[in-house]
Amino acid sequence: MSGNEGDIAPLSAAHNDTTPIPQACLPELFEAQVTAHPDFARWHPGFAHHSGPVELVA
Repeated sequence: MSGNEGDIAPLSAAHNDTTPIPQACLPELFEAQVTAHPDFARWHPGFAHHSGPVELVA
């Protein structure tokens, strides 16, 4: 295990970035990323933009 510290340190430093992401932006970013996926139309036929909660369909 003693050989791993050197590999872990740079990764840990990279993950210590504390730049905040505005919470209000997250849903829009996520939705844009999901709807841009090539298979989205197949996953959700007839999808229309929604302002309410997402309904999960089994």
